[in-house]
Amino acid sequence: MKTLLPILLLAFALPGLGVAQIVINEVDADTPSIDSVEFIELYDGGVGNTPVTGLVLVLFNGSSDTSYAAFDLVGMTNAQGFFLCGPSTFSGGVDFIIDNLASSTPTENLI
Repeated sequence: MKTLLPILLLAFALPGLGVAQIVINEVDADTPSIDSVEFIELYDGGVGNTPVTGLVLVLFNGSSDTSYAAFDLVGMTNAQGFFLCGPSTFSGGVDFIIDNLASSTPTENLI
């Protein structure tokens, strides 16, 4: 029991060392007549600096449930836990660029 107590105390004192889950936090998938402001925002629950390298972002056509694009993500969430994917023309910038999909997507929308 003497060796278990310091481990438990360490676990409670340093909660940021756990494994963070990445979730889709927000999506703007269809902005009428403007395809430069669409985005996908990922979030790690506020842990921050969580690697997304190795995760794959897959885009689906909601009408047919078929995927039309996949991206191997690279990088990590910012200090607040956010990771933004979108076009290079997105105001304020993005962490991962998703461009030139208009010709390969089932619609004219980016995402």
